[in-house]
Amino acid sequence: MENYTQVDDYELWMIIENGALVPKKAAEDRKVVPKKPQEFNADDLKMREKNAKVKKLLYFGLGLD
Repeated sequence: MENYTQVDDYELWMIIENGALVPKKAAEDRKVVPKKPQEFNADDLKMREKNAKVKKLLYFGLGLD
């Protein structure tokens, strides 16, 4: 599974290993907080698409068992 995923798209493997990509922003008090869906831009949507690809790959690649 690891080799297949790395060859297909290495970034997908990094998401599997490190967790989902979450679009973030700096708040007024200089803390980093997750963005609300209404605040997403094109790059944020691409991140979310990568997360969806990982879910699909794991769900269909590994199956329910």
